[in-house]
Amino acid sequence: MNKVIILLLLAVGTIFCKEDSLFTKLNSLNAIEKLNALDNLYYDAFVIDPPTAVRFAQEKIKLVETHNLDDSIKAFGYINLGYAYLKLSSNDSSYANFITALDLFEKNDMKRETAIVYANLGMLFNSKGEFEKAYQYIMNELSVLEEFSDSSFMAGCYLRLATTLDAMGKSEESLSYYEKAIEFGTKYDDKVILANANNNIGVVYELRKEWDKALEYYYKSLEINIEMNSELGIEYSKFNIAEISKQKGEYDKALNIFLQSDQFFEEQGLKLETIYSSRSIAFIYSKQKKFSAALKYINKAIKLSEEIGSTVELRDNYKQLAKIYEEKNDFRNAHKYHQVYVEYKDSVLNATNIEKINELQTKYETEQKEKENELLRSKLEFNEKVNTFYLIIVILVILLVIFTIYWLVKIHNKNKKLNELNATKDKFFSIIAHDLKNPFSVLMGFSEMLLESFRENTEEENLESISALHESSKRGYKLLENLLDWSRSQRGKIDFRPVKLNIKEVSENIIQLLEMTAKKKNISLTSKVDENIFANADMNMVSTTIRNITSNALKFTNPGGYVEIDAEYKSDRVEVRVIDNGIGIEKDDLKKLFRIDVHHSTAGTASESGTGLGLIICKEFIEKNSGTINVESTPGEGTQFHIQLPKSN
Repeated sequence: MNKVIILLLLAVGTIFCKEDSLFTKLNSLNAIEKLNALDNLYYDAFVIDPPTAVRFAQEKIKLVETHNLDDSIKAFGYINLGYAYLKLSSNDSSYANFITALDLFEKNDMKRETAIVYANLGMLFNSKGEFEKAYQYIMNELSVLEEFSDSSFMAGCYLRLATTLDAMGKSEESLSYYEKAIEFGTKYDDKVILANANNNIGVVYELRKEWDKALEYYYKSLEINIEMNSELGIEYSKFNIAEISKQKGEYDKALNIFLQSDQFFEEQGLKLETIYSSRSIAFIYSKQKKFSAALKYINKAIKLSEEIGSTVELRDNYKQLAKIYEEKNDFRNAHKYHQVYVEYKDSVLNATNIEKINELQTKYETEQKEKENELLRSKLEFNEKVNTFYLIIVILVILLVIFTIYWLVKIHNKNKKLNELNATKDKFFSIIAHDLKNPFSVLMGFSEMLLESFRENTEEENLESISALHESSKRGYKLLENLLDWSRSQRGKIDFRPVKLNIKEVSENIIQLLEMTAKKKNISLTSKVDENIFANADMNMVSTTIRNITSNALKFTNPGGYVEIDAEYKSDRVEVRVIDNGIGIEKDDLKKLFRIDVHHSTAGTASESGTGLGLIICKEFIEKNSGTINVESTPGEGTQFHIQLPKSN
């Protein structure tokens, strides 16, 4: 059965700026004018001279790169190039250019254009007969279209899916997609979609031999094609209607249409369609006993089949030729051409068999693997029974010694708890030294300046230094107070008091405390916290934690660097970040930061020292506030600490 299934080729992605005249003096134009001219030249060359179209698309890509224009323009150039190569049947080159365009569109998050490339890739693999791959790419197109809710392209996508399923032999599944294509085609008045979908539904019903149902859809397609004045569409519809007439034995009616279609297809250079029409004409003439005419048209079909190198069409044509000689009672030639038909049939069958052999080989290997797995499962079940028996014996033995082990574990746990208590005590004294170092450094620095320059300074300068000493003393005292509170909390002597905590105020207090340290190292220390960020947390614990981390950031940042405190809401949490562009932390060292059983301390960029325990205390404080703390770092680029706390209602 000859039938014309219309595959909607998505010739989109090409930016056409059609004008009455072509630009021939490109060198005299600016970049945008050149792009428009190249698009015009590409459009005119694409239909009649694809190799020249390739050159124009390549020139467009070079122009974009030379003038450093937007990547999206270059991506459209690659689509043009891919489509021109597809026209030339250079499938590998077409695929490579489509993929390049896809990468550029995805990189720039251009959803609609990404869908267009997926559609073209589906078209490419449909043309190669690799329908599974085509189906996957078209499903990717549908997924992208659904993601950004663009229903204007849905009709074409559904039509491509349906046509691909038809080619895969899944006509039942294809019908639902054809109906969806018609639904969206009607919604957007897309007559091309409607004509193609109705035509292809007709083909499905024709294959089922439901002639009246097939005719219903073929006539719908014909009506739409006439409305669009689409000559090719009209001929496709008429040809398929004639096929139904032929199947029903209405030969005169079918012949008139086939003769018109054959002339049209030949004039348009549509060789495959001309093969279909010529073979149908030969069939009818043979039935009418007009053997000379039948032989004329079947030989024409054979010649065209040889030109396009189609083994399948040669098989079907020689079968028809043998049938003509048989009906003519020329059994010698009937036998001769039947043998030729058998040779081509075997050739097609061999190609099909190779594929089937590969499928059978895969199936055999799968079954063998399954048998091996079944044997392995049997062995495992037997071993499991044996192991269960031994396990019972082992459990009995374990029960005999478990009482002794219990006491050993109990003693071990007591020793472990005692060691942890001792470690906590050491940790407490270390944090005091760690956190008091900065304010006392300020005190010593200013007092030394006063001692050396008191007489040379003006009274105003001395008062400024004394005021700074006083402020640093107060902050140091406050810090000591906070640390003593923590000490009491370790002994259960302090209440955990979460309050509505203004993170901006906390960050500004910390910046005031560490300002002199930052200035001494010429480091920018800033807060970017919004004044409306509130957490539900204990003020002392959170302040100590952020201060400790900020101090560390200054310690490990080079002069001229920056440290900043930032915060934002994330769902029902507040995330506070301390960010620096310092020396960073090695991957192996990141794992040690919050472990009390591993001592880790590194000298700062100005040889500052630390205890290595401050972050462990910070982690305890934050977890006591139902929060979390983690760190990200890249050596040589910097570090980010993330503290998450409950949001204040």
